[in-house]
Amino acid sequence: VIPAMEYEIMNGQAGRALQRATLLRDANRGVADAHILHGDAALAAGDYRLAVQSFRAARDLDAGERTTLRLANALFRAGDVAGSGATILALRDSQPSSIAADRLAGSLAMDLQHWDDAIRHFERVRQRVGNRDVVVLRELSKAYAAKGDRARATATIALAYRLQPLNGEIMRLYADLLAQDGDKQGATDLREKMEQVGR
Repeated sequence: VIPAMEYEIMNGQAGRALQRATLLRDANRGVADAHILHGDAALAAGDYRLAVQSFRAARDLDAGERTTLRLANALFRAGDVAGSGATILALRDSQPSSIAADRLAGSLAMDLQHWDDAIRHFERVRQRVGNRDVVVLRELSKAYAAKGDRARATATIALAYRLQPLNGEIMRLYADLLAQDGDKQGATDLREKMEQVGR
């Protein structure tokens, strides 16, 4: 059943996959995975409210990270940003070691321009994984820059640049910060490199 559903979703037949998932869920109401499959199919079909219902049912059976993060994603796609954020924060509070929860909470805070919250969440991730995650470093740099802390923003984006020196967005952010700090030559060099990489 599952390979057939994957094939249908990959080939634009999410409606058929959802029909299969509905039959499977109805036959296994007490199994979280059956609700997760149904929710995944509903998401693929664009029925976000149905996905929310399925993932809520899955979370009632298994309140782990995989079900809760799916529910948060479905709530966000359904337009319930507050509900999505509350779900993520509840997961983080119940599972303080959840890196995924902090990453999502940080991303949500960035979307809402809650810079202090974003910094707190991404710094928690950084403490656990070190300076090895380019996305976390990039988002931290953006948040520090938005708060007016250019020194930290520049130092953080420099770490990201060392990890991915050919990443266009990292180069652009780094060049902008260097220019704001008065390092016009460094900014020019980076922008020229961006043009060369883009060719």
